[in-house]
Parts: sequence; structure tokens; C-alpha cells
Amino acid sequence: MDRSLAAIRSMAGGPLWPLLAASGVCWALMLALVSDQPIAQFCGLHRAGDIFEGRLDGQAALFSAAMLGGMMAPLLAQNLTWVRGLTFASRRWRAIALFVAGYACVWMGALSGLWALSDALRAVLGTETAALLAALGLCLLWQGSPAKPAVLRLCHRAPVLPAFGMRAEIASLWYGITSAGWCIAACWAIMLMPLVGQSAHLWLMAAVFPIMLHERYARPPAIRLRPGLVAAGLAVMAVGLVVAIAPQTG
Repeated sequence: MDRSLAAIRSMAGGPLWPLLAASGVCWALMLALVSDQPIAQFCGLHRAGDIFEGRLDGQAALFSAAMLGGMMAPLLAQNLTWVRGLTFASRRWRAIALFVAGYACVWMGALSGLWALSDALRAVLGTETAALLAALGLCLLWQGSPAKPAVLRLCHRAPVLPAFGMRAEIASLWYGITSAGWCIAACWAIMLMPLVGQSAHLWLMAAVFPIMLHERYARPPAIRLRPGLVAAGLAVMAVGLVVAIAPQTG
């Protein structure tokens, strides 16, 4: 965790401190949504039918946006440092805004898909416990696959950004879009667990957040299969299946 803590300290004492401030505001907003009794069942606002039919409740969208800001803002220090370093002062803020817009739009779309997948897991397996075990098993399988470290390396890829004209604007936006795509590929499994575990949503988010920070700022691991994690993932998924079947046979 040394590298992630160093990254947090660097953000706090440098020009990227707004990333930490935005994350804190978003976490506070999520806590406010949880404590507000009329919408205490905020996770229930996301129903697979509504998402598949293209309807997204306003409060649910607000919570998704807050979750995205709280979890992802501190992960963008390297990306935004790259954008700032390769952009002239006259268009620096515009380049940052275009990057963030592209990044946020792609992630919001991905969150809709992850909400739908979490609803599908609960519907198929019948209980939240079984669905959460299945999500944990998927996460362990993904963490143990050689694809995970390969994608993490792509999260650190820094493109060449043009300095002038429309090409510069498009490049800033495209960098945000592609960065979000690689981040989603790396984080989808670990982000799925808090969405599945509705009764402990924020607790699970708080648990996976340090892992995501560590993965983003630590040196990427070797690209290889990790049989222990794969075996653990299969075992956890098997337990989830047993939990799902047990009430029906009992």
C-alpha cells in the first residue's frame, strides 16, 4: 500500500487535490442518500427491467454518479498529470474537462450494465448471499487470470496528445474514453460485489476501494495465471451454488 498512500499524499499536497475533495464530497453524498429515510432503499431503485427498458430513476442516477466520483476520482492522478503536462495553459482546463467527460460517460454506461448484472445474479440465484458469493467467485477468477495484469498495464498507457486545433480536443476526449474502457476492464469484477450486496453496499465499497487504489498505483504484477486465486474463485462459486439450491431442497 506504500505506493497508493504516496499517491494520496502527493494529491493532497499538489495541484490535483480537487480529486480527493471530489471523492470526499461524493462519499458524503452517498452517506446522505443512505441516511435519508424516504430513499433508504436506494439500491432497490435499480431494477433490471427498468435498466433494460432504458429507464433510469433520477435518484438512482445521482447515486451512481456519486459512487463513480467517490471511487474513481482518486484513481485519475496519473492520467490528469499526463494531460496537464502535455497541454498548453490556454487550453489546459478544457483538456481536463474533455478527459473527465469522456471517462465519466463511459463509466456511467458501464455502471448501468453492472447494476443489471447484479440484479440478474440475485434473480437467478434467489438470495443476496448466494449472489454475493457468485460475484466474489467471479472476482477471484478475474484476479487470478493473466488478463487482469495485462489490462492493468494498459491503464498506465500514456498516449501522445496533439497540442493544437480540433485534433487536440478530440484526443483529450478520446483519452478519457479509452482510459475508462481499460479501467472498466480491470475493475468490473471488483465493482460488481458492492452492487450485488445491497444490504452492505457502502461497507463493501469501502472494503474494495483500498484494493483499487493499490492496484492502480502499485507496480503491475507479472502477466501469468494465478492458480490459487482461480481455485479459490471456483470454490466460492460452488459454495454460492449450494447456498442458492439449499432453500429449494430444504
